[in-house]
Amino acid sequence: MKFEIYGLSKETIDQDKWGEKQGIFLGTYDGVQFSSNEYELEQLEEFDYIHIFINGQLKSHYPKRFNQNIREKLKRDFTREFGENIQISLL
Repeated sequence: MKFEIYGLSKETIDQDKWGEKQGIFLGTYDGVQFSSNEYELEQLEEFDYIHIFINGQLKSHYPKRFNQNIREKLKRDFTREFGENIQISLL
């Protein structure tokens, strides 16, 4: 189980496609580690919006003003979504 993370700018967000994967694919987060071929976790804080998908469904929308300390935010949301036991079993 992983988060799929997409980054959007104010110019590229399309309200008509809300809930669909739009923007730039930034990487995945498995509850422990952020994985990406192009981005570091701290770079996610620079996007105007971050969308988190689980199994193809939009689960979270983070505006830039809430993107500080993105590592803790992802960890907290992952735990809220999947629980502590699932996280430990992934290791």
